[in-house]
Amino acid sequence: MYDIANPAAPVRVTEFGSGDLSEPVGLAITGTTLYVANQGNSTIEIYNITNPIAPVRITEFGSGEVSEPAGMAITGITLYVANQNNSTVEIYNISTPTAPLHAGQFNGGNLNQPYGLVINSFVG
Repeated sequence: MYDIANPAAPVRVTEFGSGDLSEPVGLAITGTTLYVANQGNSTIEIYNITNPIAPVRITEFGSGEVSEPAGMAITGITLYVANQNNSTVEIYNISTPTAPLHAGQFNGGNLNQPYGLVINSFVG
C-alpha cells in the first residue's frame, strides 16, 4: 500500500498478502472491501481495508469457477472477473461482500483469454 497524499512523491506504508497471494494481477475496490485476482492460485481473495495500513484477509472464492483470473470491475453489487484461462467473464453478486455468489458467466463466443475489462456506467 502507498500513501499518495502527495502524488508526486508516493510513500510505501505497508505490504500484505504474503503467503496468501500467488501472482496477484487485478484489483477491485468497493467501500472498505478489496478483491484481488490471485492468478497463481486461480482464486479471488477478499480483504477488509478499513485500516489501509493493516488489511485483513477475509476469505477467498472462485476455486473451480475461475482459472487464471485477471482484470476485475465492480458496478453496484456486481463483480465482473476476466477469467483468462477459460475465456469467459465470470459474474458475482457481492451484495454480501464477504460471501460472493456466482451469478453466471459470459463468453459471447468471441473472447480469447480476456485479461482486462472496464465498465462504463454512462447512459444516454
